[in-house]
Amino acid sequence: MKPSGFTLIETMIAITLLALCGAIVLPLASQYSARLSVMHAADEFTTTISLARALALRSSDVAQLQIDDALDRFWVEVDTAGSGQADTIGRVIDLSEKAVSLSSTRSLLCFDATGIATTINGCPSADAVVIFSRNEWADTVELSVAGKVLR
Repeated sequence: MKPSGFTLIETMIAITLLALCGAIVLPLASQYSARLSVMHAADEFTTTISLARALALRSSDVAQLQIDDALDRFWVEVDTAGSGQADTIGRVIDLSEKAVSLSSTRSLLCFDATGIATTINGCPSADAVVIFSRNEWADTVELSVAGKVLR
């Protein structure tokens, strides 16, 4: 009767093949994760622009999209109470949690009561380039002077 099971050599070959597969797959998975993080960050920014526009329309006041590229975050502020004090609407999107870096040509984008980019109250022109990056991956969101998203 022949004993059943695997020999030591067969087990070592199987372990070596698994290690080789892991050495190939893990770096690819890491690159894919970085790419997805960057694309998701750019999508979140685009959605936040839409939120700022919608809030400006709803409140009939200027909505400000704040961009803090030193801390890799952005958020929307609107004076909802009409008190002259802006409130943060929604959440502050912090990209550093996802290891995504943010660089922008503007730190502030403003949208008026019609949802169009504006320069009133000291707001700069809306023509901005915002770059999201992680490792070798990058994604860019450009805004026209009117605040239209170009991707």
